[in-house]
Amino acid sequence: MVNEVALHAVRKATRTIPIAMIGFIDDPVELGVIKSYSRPGGNVTGVFNVNAALSGKRLEILRDTLPGISRVAVLWDTFSERQVEEVKDAAQMLGIQIDLIEIKDGDDLPGAFKTAKARNAGAVLMNFSPVFWVHRDNIAAIAIEQQMPTITDMQFLTHRSCLLAYGSDPENNWARGDYFVDRLLKGADAATLPVEQLSRLSLAVNLKTAKALGITIPQSMLLRADEVIR
Repeated sequence: MVNEVALHAVRKATRTIPIAMIGFIDDPVELGVIKSYSRPGGNVTGVFNVNAALSGKRLEILRDTLPGISRVAVLWDTFSERQVEEVKDAAQMLGIQIDLIEIKDGDDLPGAFKTAKARNAGAVLMNFSPVFWVHRDNIAAIAIEQQMPTITDMQFLTHRSCLLAYGSDPENNWARGDYFVDRLLKGADAATLPVEQLSRLSLAVNLKTAKALGITIPQSMLLRADEVIR
């Protein structure tokens, strides 16, 4: 299972067939999916990432990339609501004003970016959400159309013209997920197969987009980046 919505749906369907989480899941203990990391205790095991807990860090990266930025629009939905408080706390520490813009579904995205621009936001931060994943092909196009620097958790969106992405390494997600699928198919017990938290994070920067937006990326950020798209 690659997101919480799918995971909850499958758990409702079966509590006996083994289920492997593959990275794109928030903390499964907090979600009530497993009892503990070392002994999950049910039919769910696998890997989870920390993307949802990185919203504040993404705001910090925006500040470091765009020195002097004072206002950031934060797109969120029901799924990502719990991340809002983290962004608020980070914004207070960083001295950045945030403008929360709620998204009901993918159709709201164009209007949300227009609203962000109309309210003089210097950039857009997108919280981690399956809704944004589903509509990923539209996000980068809208961001570049509105000339709005955008940071997401989805690294591949930098290949589609978003300026920045910061989150767990997607290749590592799938590699570790494959390991758990293999173990379960060979008869391992999901109840006793320890769950892993992915810790390998990746920062991607798109210099083509930066040029199109008239932004100069600080050398310090380029040195920090794991991937620079030129």
